Amino acid sequence: MASQQMKASTEKRLKELFDSFDLNKDGQISKQELIEGYCKVFKNKAKAKSEADKIMHHVDINKNGVIDYNGILNIPSLLEFLMVNMQIREVMEERKLRQAFDFYDQVRSNLEESRIVG
Repeated sequence: MASQQMKASTEKRLKELFDSFDLNKDGQISKQELIEGYCKVFKNKAKAKSEADKIMHHVDINKNGVIDYNGILNIPSLLEFLMVNMQIREVMEERKLRQAFDFYDQVRSNLEESRIVG
């Protein structure tokens, strides 16, 4: 039962990650969508294009230029890729959250200092 819950949870997270790359919501990820998604992660178009090229080479088995969700669950290397990307996204979200809290703390400190001085 616990393994079924973990599997369902993992599949849900994989679907969410897939959907985050599927910008036009057609159930497929094009190379351009991969590039755009990775540009957000790497902040570097050349690196994003390189990653998209690698992924399409290994995952687009029928060479139709897209990755569809129904086919990816049978490809172990893609599952590994998706899991790594989920971890990258979690780290990035944690970093953004930390930056937001740090900014809030700085603003609060500045306000407190201005109240003391003023």
